[in-house]
Amino acid sequence: MKHLILSASALCLLIAVAPVAANAADGSYSATTSVKEDADGNMKKEVKEESTNAAGTKSVSTSKEKVVVDKDGDTKIEVTTKDVIDPKGMLNKSETVTKETVKTEADGDSKSDSVTKSTTAGGTTDKVETKATVKHGKHGRKTVKETTSVHDPKGMMNKEVAKTTDTTEAKEDGTVEINHKETVNGKTVEETKVETK
Repeated sequence: MKHLILSASALCLLIAVAPVAANAADGSYSATTSVKEDADGNMKKEVKEESTNAAGTKSVSTSKEKVVVDKDGDTKIEVTTKDVIDPKGMLNKSETVTKETVKTEADGDSKSDSVTKSTTAGGTTDKVETKATVKHGKHGRKTVKETTSVHDPKGMMNKEVAKTTDTTEAKEDGTVEINHKETVNGKTVEETKVETK
């Protein structure tokens, strides 16, 4: 792994934007962005935005991104975002957080994992996780994508878990096989297989 070294040949950028607010009636807005990047492709970026509208609702959005490139040319990208909306005096703040990691190897293989979790003012939580892999071999390419969704209303004892799996395999002879399966609370509701050439 190459260490992040900022030199004269590297790019180091820091931008700060002061809050912008004409008056209380118009609300306010502020944003801050910082970026650090080196000649090897490594990068760190952070963005934060805050706003308050005329009704007093406050919104805060933050984003962090990190890119690391190792000596073999493999790349890892991590992104985390968080959005919070808080209406004034309503006691109904909502929040959404997303975390995503993508690893890409120099030979084209890749692996990604994305998780989004949100909570409503009423306490209902929703979580969606998607995992995907792409692998190349001497006999073809195989792609697998799995998505799991969890819907959980607060205090209702009726959580629902839905899972979808899609597999696509491109074989050496030109045949493409596509498999799809969907389950809800462990019960299969749909399953298909298609093969083309």
